[in-house]
Amino acid sequence: MVWHYKPDGAFVSAETIAGQKNARGIAINNSGARWLATESTSPVQFVSGTPIAGAEGAPSTVTIAAGFRGLAFDSSGNLWTSARLGNELRRFNSPVPAVVYGTATANARVPSVYMPRGLAFENNSPGAALWAAISTGPAASETSRIARYASAGGGNLEASPSAQLTASVVRPQHIAFQPGSGHMWVTQSGPAGAVVDETVIRYSRLASPPNYDDLNRL
Repeated sequence: MVWHYKPDGAFVSAETIAGQKNARGIAINNSGARWLATESTSPVQFVSGTPIAGAEGAPSTVTIAAGFRGLAFDSSGNLWTSARLGNELRRFNSPVPAVVYGTATANARVPSVYMPRGLAFENNSPGAALWAAISTGPAASETSRIARYASAGGGNLEASPSAQLTASVVRPQHIAFQPGSGHMWVTQSGPAGAVVDETVIRYSRLASPPNYDDLNRL
């Protein structure tokens, strides 16, 4: 199910996505189409609860083989995904292919990004950095962090993080940037196996890159 809220937090509506389960990530492309990462077909583009036709006239899907969790569109409309099972970030050029089979052939990859989950670009400007919720190793129990991948030009990202947020970060899941203020919001689920409420962290935007640090958080 997908929930729609106004900018002031007021609830608008809830929508059931038929045939999908365990939605993981959500993103809206430059034309306003919604994309979901689900365990059924991931990611998949939806309008009013129904998969819509892609560029080649087929459902716009990228298969679950890569174990996608996070989705984010850059300023050029390219789709970036967090391939959790592949331990890497992957880029699919705009227009995103209607169907990508099997191992989901990508146009670019950032390897050795362990257990990536939520993704978000700082803004919709060319050259914006991508932030990702990741682990320090291939096991889910490894220490988690929020990593910044700076632009390498040409629609690519640097292979290594230019900054990392680590203080009191425990299994971060999703990342979003607040329009206007630029504050970064992060959800985290707490230690593995622990029965705890999911928490939300806000990082205040600073005046210069990397724009966020462990000291300016709520």
